[in-house]
Amino acid sequence: MTRVLGDRYDVGEPLRRTGFGQVRVGTRRADDAPVAVELLDEALATDPAVRTRCDTGEAVLCAVSGRHLVRVQALVVEADGIGVVRDRVGGSDLCALRAEAGGTLAPREAVSLVVDVLDALSDLHAAGLVHGALRERDVLVDLDVPLRPVTRLTGYGTAALVRGRAVPTEDVLAAGRLLCVLLSGVETLPDGLPRPLQQAIEPLLLDDPCGRPTAAQARDALADLPGLRGLAPLPPADAPTGLAALLAAEG
Repeated sequence: MTRVLGDRYDVGEPLRRTGFGQVRVGTRRADDAPVAVELLDEALATDPAVRTRCDTGEAVLCAVSGRHLVRVQALVVEADGIGVVRDRVGGSDLCALRAEAGGTLAPREAVSLVVDVLDALSDLHAAGLVHGALRERDVLVDLDVPLRPVTRLTGYGTAALVRGRAVPTEDVLAAGRLLCVLLSGVETLPDGLPRPLQQAIEPLLLDDPCGRPTAAQARDALADLPGLRGLAPLPPADAPTGLAALLAAEG
């Protein structure tokens, strides 16, 4: 079923769920350019506080840019709905990428992806924005690019509209947890990491937000890590070990 949003966008089939609504395939009517439209759930779209935040949200969201950010084109508020319109980009999200890899990624690959995420967060924070709800599904990786995959962060802005003001240290914590998930399948720091990598992740996970680094500081610390080349992925944290693994292998 197709609907028209703001007289400017045709909105069609669903792509995926988010924590706040549904992302759908869209087309900009002026030139048929492809877009992705996040339609907020009805309860959120009709919330007076959310609608008030939208009054000033569009200018800020549309102004931010960065090489690892999916650009927001428009924030459309209608009587019966709210849509965040973004560029439609290719690639798989990190949840799918990790599943295809067997549940965990090699440390070098995981760190490289999160360095790009932290770079995107640094751009957001410099513009006065916070993602506020960073998850694996908010990171899209396009592998069909020569030399190096392209990593892009999406989903930013929606949490701020729904929940109000968040702080950058929340994003840094989420990035640290995301890296742990890529490495082990769970959000806690796994055993078996090289000591330099462990020491680089620990500050991101501190309970005291005042002790966490900025996104730019965390990015630089992880980007400069030596000794990751050739390291194999860790087994997923929920994978059977010892006798349980042997019994599972025997069927």
